[in-house]
Amino acid sequence: MGRPILTIALLAGTGLLGSVVSASPPPAVVGTALQAAPQSRAEGNQAVDDATAAALIGAISGQFAERNVAVKLDAVDVEPAGIVQREITGRGRLLIGKDAEWIPFHFTALYDTEQASVGHPDLTLGGAEPGQAVPVTSSLARALSSQVDQRLHSEFGSQPSQFAVDSIQSVPAGGRYVRIDAIGTADFGPDGNTSAGVHALYDPRTQQWLRLTYELGATANRAGSAPAVKAVASR
Repeated sequence: MGRPILTIALLAGTGLLGSVVSASPPPAVVGTALQAAPQSRAEGNQAVDDATAAALIGAISGQFAERNVAVKLDAVDVEPAGIVQREITGRGRLLIGKDAEWIPFHFTALYDTEQASVGHPDLTLGGAEPGQAVPVTSSLARALSSQVDQRLHSEFGSQPSQFAVDSIQSVPAGGRYVRIDAIGTADFGPDGNTSAGVHALYDPRTQQWLRLTYELGATANRAGSAPAVKAVASR
């Protein structure tokens, strides 16, 4: 398959607008600024914006394979995170396919000032409002477990694996979708088990899983507890 088509348009006063058409499987994408060596504060700010937009578009295209996704960045906040790194937090919206409603999201990422690039961002779809508990015996929980099992088997095909849900929450993500955050245990049989955190975007109308990622080990318990981000960009 060919590489995704990445288009970034800078819209003064309204943030960044990017669109992507992705092929499956998409290549890994690291956002890189248009000017690698900014010569002024304004150019430095522009470099962060360019790299962040490119990285977000790449990350989203990889998680919504074979779907058209448009992305708007509404706010970006940059704070020092070491000698050469900056922590970037922000919020934006994405549009899937021909949907009429944008889905809000917020994100965190690290920006390398020497390379003028952003690594893979940590995305949280939907708003920051508290989630609604979902019974672990519900059909939704069973469907989620089945989806995670398929991904575990795909990644760890040489060993037995099974996911069990301990808690699950749903959060509105636009008018059509819900974000699913779950915590459970991944059982690898003789090799033991480990904590697992799951993040997914689900369409209740079609019962489709548009996005599903999981984390194993120490970071798994962060599911559903992502902090809110600043609403106004500052530098």
